[in-house]
Amino acid sequence: MLRKTLQRLVSILRDQTGSLQSLTWVLGATVVTVLVVVALMQIMPGTTTNFFQAATQWIRSQFGF
Repeated sequence: MLRKTLQRLVSILRDQTGSLQSLTWVLGATVVTVLVVVALMQIMPGTTTNFFQAATQWIRSQFGF
């Protein structure tokens, strides 16, 4: 089963195309976003937690979950 899954994954990855510039931008944006969230969690843990709970609740309500 693992071998079959890996073969499927390799075939999917071979079909992917993109540029190094796009990959770098996406990874950089992700790192910056994570650093901002971690900084907010350290500076204002209660406010940040409340914000993310409210945001996830709103997103769930929009999708009917």
